[in-house]
Amino acid sequence: MSCDITERPLSDIVPYIQPNCMALPEEMVKDYGRRAYVEFARRSGGLTRTLVYDLQEGVLDYPLELPNGYEINRVNWVSIEKWGRVVPTFDHDNESCSGYNSNQNLYQNYSGGAMNGSYGYGPNSWVGTCGRYRFHMQGYNCLILHNAPVHDCVNGICIEVSLIPTQGVCGFDSDFFDRWVEGITYGALAKAMLLTNTDWYNPDMAQMYNKKFGIEIQRARHKFDLNYSRGPMRMQAKRFV
Repeated sequence: MSCDITERPLSDIVPYIQPNCMALPEEMVKDYGRRAYVEFARRSGGLTRTLVYDLQEGVLDYPLELPNGYEINRVNWVSIEKWGRVVPTFDHDNESCSGYNSNQNLYQNYSGGAMNGSYGYGPNSWVGTCGRYRFHMQGYNCLILHNAPVHDCVNGICIEVSLIPTQGVCGFDSDFFDRWVEGITYGALAKAMLLTNTDWYNPDMAQMYNKKFGIEIQRARHKFDLNYSRGPMRMQAKRFV
């Protein structure tokens, strides 16, 4: 089961940008808006979706289906067979699998799958354990279990991911746009006003909008991080001398 994206057309950003750059052609407005949307989603991590799949008896490989124009930025949590949510670890150097390669009996039901019979996995993989299931994801293309399920479970696999729109995306995610349209607008204006030899060239305003763009990204990132904090957060008031 793939995740759905309810899109708004790129033209929806025009009323927010064009009043500040009256001479900017509409096609350029949409292009700057799209580029700001891509950067905002990438830096904030706030464009999230939950992928849901049926756990199938004996099946190890579960390809991840994404909407056109989007890629996975990071994996936030994985839940298998309702064992609870697990935050996987990003393994750069393939260190986590060293203890599993030599233990052939631990995953004796592993029949190969996408790994062609290998119990290890390559570097730059998301790895974790959820209940009785050890798993990894490499290249964001497929969730691979290391031990085969012994029964079916409807909606037994849930994976929350942060998405990045690609440069070829044809619209804005509707919910994300409604929440962060001001930040996207700031990012678009910051880039547009640096275009030299134009009526709207204004480096001072571009700098101001770029600062506001960064502040909105920090706000979005803070809201996202609050959803995944694992313990109490300590807040300290600023001292005034």
